[in-house]
Amino acid sequence: MPEPVVTIAEMCSRLAMSRSNFFWHIQKGTFHRPHKLANGRSFFRTHQAVENEAVKKSGIGINGDYVLFYERKRPRSTVSSKGSKRYGEVIDLLSELGISGLTATQIEEAISVSFTKKPEDLTSSSVLRTIFKYLSNPKDV
Repeated sequence: MPEPVVTIAEMCSRLAMSRSNFFWHIQKGTFHRPHKLANGRSFFRTHQAVENEAVKKSGIGINGDYVLFYERKRPRSTVSSKGSKRYGEVIDLLSELGISGLTATQIEEAISVSFTKKPEDLTSSSVLRTIFKYLSNPKDV
């Protein structure tokens, strides 16, 4: 059963766009303008959301103009050791947080020092936070 309304956040997620880019396209007439509730919250009706998704697929805006959408590709990890295959996703996530050039050995050290038992899901936010804190703090203090 389709949702009766779609929020701005959900619409941006469906279109894989940032809010700022999405609102820029709304101002240009590429997508429908959202409706507003009495409390000021914006939403789209189901048919508008479907038409907005069709615009993204077809490249023809609601206003009839052609539009090009660029997909931003995630950079690949540059680490190539055997351990990086095991910790590749963790290394990628930590590099997005600002710690680059990590090796599998550093990740293993952070896990062994920070946890008594190796966590099952190394990409969970609490595990990444703990590893990030360990790697961010100076070791010679």
